[in-house]
Amino acid sequence: MHKQYCSLSGLSDPYVVIQLLPQHVFPGEEEQQTKIKKKTLNPSFDETFEFSISPTQCQTDGATILFTVMDHDMLFSNDFAGEAYFPLNNIPGIENSPAFGQLREVALPLIRPHASETGSLPVLEARQSWDKEAAEFVKKRRTIEEKADSN
Repeated sequence: MHKQYCSLSGLSDPYVVIQLLPQHVFPGEEEQQTKIKKKTLNPSFDETFEFSISPTQCQTDGATILFTVMDHDMLFSNDFAGEAYFPLNNIPGIENSPAFGQLREVALPLIRPHASETGSLPVLEARQSWDKEAAEFVKKRRTIEEKADSN
């Protein structure tokens, strides 16, 4: 983790929220989260999470696992540290990926979105009046951007 995500002590108390997206493809699947790792900039989350989903759901266009890294704060609201996405059709045994027995470790880049007036977000904003999913996505994305920009 980068030092800008840490407290006055120079360390962070990170945890990760795991969520399946888009939500309409995975109805009823609740987000899960890791345990908080105290006072570290190099956390290791050796934890297992299970979701009851089908291969068909994983093959849906855009089916993704969203990993949101947060910094736990005892006094104020938790701080957004970044996020990473993993397309579910990259899981071995789904679509054209290697067999399930060939699982390997994958490093994902941690990104910090910031407000932008270009790209797909303005298009989704224009759809908010009639597209509930677009409105939900835009609301969540703007909240994340505001938190990232305030850090």
